[in-house]
Amino acid sequence: MRHFPTLFLTICCSSLLAGQDIQKPDWVKLYQKGRALPDTLDCYSGIGSSSLTQEAADANARQEFALSIEARVRNVITRNVQEIDNVLKDEYSASAKISSEVVLRGITITGRYDDKDLKQYYALIQIRKAVFDTLLVTEIRRDLERRKEVKLSL
Repeated sequence: MRHFPTLFLTICCSSLLAGQDIQKPDWVKLYQKGRALPDTLDCYSGIGSSSLTQEAADANARQEFALSIEARVRNVITRNVQEIDNVLKDEYSASAKISSEVVLRGITITGRYDDKDLKQYYALIQIRKAVFDTLLVTEIRRDLERRKEVKLSL
């Protein structure tokens, strides 16, 4: 009987905590309002949502992320193609596709949220521009080197 108050207090606290949802992240609130993330000048990002599954929200975030970096991929590839001699123009688009696909494989979801009230899943991808640019330049150089090796072996 003397442990009853402690047991009662534990049960009450547990039921209160179990009823609390995880607080909605700021990036979800901004996305729902149609506003951009505050650090978009320093980061590339993509937010996806889906009422079906978390995987669908993840896929939508990857697609949004790819759209946000598409122009940057072209810009970096143009700069690198100009730095390397004897690179044909038709290799430009092939390098862009290969490099962006390779770099995207290394990008991971950085945040997820399940809005149980709205029955909506959310996913966030966010990476600092400097980190992404380093990954991209490295992959472009590897791709161009592989292409040179193939040409030399023919």
